Amino acid sequence: RGARRRRRAVSGTPGRAAAWGAAAAAGFLFCLPIVTHTSLPYGSDLGFASHSGLGFVQALAEGVLYPRWVDNTNMGFGGPTFIFYCPLAYYLLGAAHALTGDLISAFRLALVIVSVLTALSFFAAARPLTSRWGAVLGAAVYTLAPYHALDLYDRFAYAELASFIWFPPLFLFTRRLLAGRSPGAWLGLTLCYAGLLFTHLVTAYMVLFVLAPYGLLHAARGRRWGRLLPAAGAGAAALLLAAVFLIPMLAQRDEVHMEWVVDAPYGDWRRNFVYRDEVAHGYTPANIKPWVNRAATTQGGLALAAILVLAARGAWRRRGGGGELATDEAAWEAAAHAGLAAWTFFLQIPPSAWIWRLVPELPTVQFPWRFSLFQALAAAFLAACAVAPVAGGSAPVSRLPRWAAAPLAALRGGRGPALAALLIGVAAVPSLLLTARIATKPDRPYMFNADALGDARVRHRVMDEYLPRDMEGWRAFAAAPVTLGVPARFSGPGTVQVEAWTTHRRELLLETPVDDRLLVRTFHHPGWKAWLDGEPVPIDADNPLHAITVAVPAGRHELRLAFGATPDRRLGATISLAALATILASAAALRLRRRQVG
Repeated sequence: RGARRRRRAVSGTPGRAAAWGAAAAAGFLFCLPIVTHTSLPYGSDLGFASHSGLGFVQALAEGVLYPRWVDNTNMGFGGPTFIFYCPLAYYLLGAAHALTGDLISAFRLALVIVSVLTALSFFAAARPLTSRWGAVLGAAVYTLAPYHALDLYDRFAYAELASFIWFPPLFLFTRRLLAGRSPGAWLGLTLCYAGLLFTHLVTAYMVLFVLAPYGLLHAARGRRWGRLLPAAGAGAAALLLAAVFLIPMLAQRDEVHMEWVVDAPYGDWRRNFVYRDEVAHGYTPANIKPWVNRAATTQGGLALAAILVLAARGAWRRRGGGGELATDEAAWEAAAHAGLAAWTFFLQIPPSAWIWRLVPELPTVQFPWRFSLFQALAAAFLAACAVAPVAGGSAPVSRLPRWAAAPLAALRGGRGPALAALLIGVAAVPSLLLTARIATKPDRPYMFNADALGDARVRHRVMDEYLPRDMEGWRAFAAAPVTLGVPARFSGPGTVQVEAWTTHRRELLLETPVDDRLLVRTFHHPGWKAWLDGEPVPIDADNPLHAITVAVPAGRHELRLAFGATPDRRLGATISLAALATILASAAALRLRRRQVG
């Protein structure tokens, strides 16, 4: 009975199902305001997420397996949004829409699923390092972090919020791969990074600034430098899996104004460091700035508190006088994440500007405070490790003053994990209060409902970066009030009857007394093809708007337009399918070989 009690104390008091349930409850708690309101918080990115989601869901309902064109955007001229924007979170939205029947409810359901999966993924990644209670505590810290609240309740950055699911398992599989103890770690790392690439490209780039030093630390620990090569190979394999998205995006980025990502006033990275006085540097203050400053501060304070608790518990003990860290897994993870907490905080503050200037494509991240995401992740891992059973410290408690000896003895004794959890919980209070304040900010009211979604300014909003590069006066077009026109028109007296108009297809009946040119209210982009009376005809864009025009001879005709595959999209799909088949076949062969050896 005593041995069973000791094992229970090490593994954590709750049962396995209860621990998983508690972690899931933390994710549900994060979305509680979403659940209790019938409308969404009017975040700054909600207009993009909603009108893009609307086009994606409509295309799925029409049978398009990989929607790339959003028909309702840009005043009804459409745009190639999902050639350049990751689709995976919107597939989840489409599944939720199939269950709920309306987009607002679909977003609410998808957000609950994302939040619960985020908490569960952290629990699974932290569980090998700590007790069940410690993993639950870390999952709650991670899911309820202020930066996550900003992403949902202030920005409504839907895809970025979905990307949080992938970061904990990326650390888990990187650790296992570099330790060489898990045969499935390479496959897990590959699939998780590919999932992140399909979910949110910006954070897929940012995570390399965290995983690379983390991997180097683990390789240095065991002097397993050769294990870095399989880790790099996993990243390369993930890129191949994501080729169906990445290759068309890279091939067609010159067709649109992707430079607007960094040219937009809000996207200038130099203004977006935490604690930077924007007014003193000539910028208009952003409403979000005080909140990201508080998020970085409270998350950093929580990480520091966890480090102090770990130090007090003796998690980093000296041995042999050589000053080496303890070799148990939790101590190494705590040390690694303490370094990552400092590193990700540094990337958010002005002294890191030289890195932002030096590293290619880093300015496209736009907001240095985005690294607050990984600061929150490091703080959560530190909190989880602080609750893990650890070896005693180097300094005997008896040598310390009486006022310090008693609490240290309690921290290092049998009740140490529970006391550490209590201290971490107290240290997390400022972060939790900040999260609660962000979720109830009056400037982001829960007013986005079906009526707001039907507003032309939302439904047909202009996306500057997806306007055609050859369009004349694109800035004036973007600044103009949203107006809608006829689907198609001749320059002369001809008539147009719309037979079908879907997200990726148009069918028109035309009649013109003279040879004329038809202008279709659709921007010309690679992939659009036309058939007149069943025969392919060329498409032009000989107008200032760079909209589709087709030469039509006199008479009655049927015109069909379709947005289909291009050579780069076919190449990307081929590479992705070949990579997936190769990876799965190799994994199956390896599994079969192990069974035979066993």
